[in-house]
Amino acid sequence: IGLALAEALARRGRNLLLVARHREALEAIAAELAQRFSVEVLIRACDLSKPIQLTGLLMELEEGTYSIDLLVNNAGLGTSGAFVAQDWLQEQQLIEVNMLALARLCHSVGNVMAGQGNGQILNVASVAAFQPGAWMANYYASKAYVLHLSEALREELKEHGVGVSVLC
Repeated sequence: IGLALAEALARRGRNLLLVARHREALEAIAAELAQRFSVEVLIRACDLSKPIQLTGLLMELEEGTYSIDLLVNNAGLGTSGAFVAQDWLQEQQLIEVNMLALARLCHSVGNVMAGQGNGQILNVASVAAFQPGAWMANYYASKAYVLHLSEALREELKEHGVGVSVLC
């Protein structure tokens, strides 16, 4: 989904800042998009499950010279199997990425957008957000969080010229 969204935005002439864990994959994608669509594509390797790396990214975005008018929160992790049988560290990483990183990015970038008086946030959830999901309980719950946070932020930020959408 993330690659398709990046390509669609680049096709429309949008400059991009791509964030993902693996620098090599980012470099290849950035080079291809920049070459095919004549847009600027910056990359940042960042593991959003690591709070210190996320904090560094947020500081760069807040203090940088970027003019961000669109935030796409697409990063996500999933696990499957009985919740109590899962490795807790993997479940914690899912929470860190699917909920905490998304919320921190919405808070930080949403605040900047509100100050600018414009912007758009797109959070990627899932149809899983609409129901409980045995054997993927944490994933389904995290996507419900994304859906409800997005709906609430849409109301809170609209008076500041910032739109919030959620893709399910």
